[in-house]
Amino acid sequence: MKNIQAKVIDIFSNYKSLWIWILSGLGIAIFLQILTHLNIPTIGPDGTPDGFLNSLERFLAYATAVPLTAILNLFGINASIETAFRGSSGMFINLGDFKFRIIYECTGIYAWIAYSAATLAYPTSIKNRLLGFAIGIPAIYIVNLIRFIFLGIIGAKWPSAFEFAHAYLWQIIIIGFVVFLFWGFVSWIAKNSLTQKN
Repeated sequence: MKNIQAKVIDIFSNYKSLWIWILSGLGIAIFLQILTHLNIPTIGPDGTPDGFLNSLERFLAYATAVPLTAILNLFGINASIETAFRGSSGMFINLGDFKFRIIYECTGIYAWIAYSAATLAYPTSIKNRLLGFAIGIPAIYIVNLIRFIFLGIIGAKWPSAFEFAHAYLWQIIIIGFVVFLFWGFVSWIAKNSLTQKN
């Protein structure tokens, strides 16, 4: 029993910075999850709640839907935003014969939370963390918008393939992109550290 305790203590003491990063990242992720999911409904023009959880969800939904419909229309796909969705969260993108809904989870919020937690907790200077955050958040937004452009094209042209592309293909791409982005951040930190030592 003492050997097991000694090994556990040894693991924690030898990898102290790793454990601090993991626990700090979890703390930041939980804090961001709570903060971004506070239930403070926004009010529509008619004076009733408009279906959004809070103003952040509303902002992100419109920041996704407005450029998405504009770009899809440039590609010749007649796309419009439907906001008359009482009783359900998110907003609908109407492609004529096919509609899909943009909910909070679709705006990239979880990718942002995961990347932010990993980056802001990483053991480097505050300047490096903020720079990684400032580059990563817009990058995730752009990739998520590209995701929706592809999904809009698939929904308009091949609606039967939409669910596979949405639920599987693009989920893997987004997760892979966030991991790649964080790896790039860590590699940049390591390269800067080596440069400063030399």
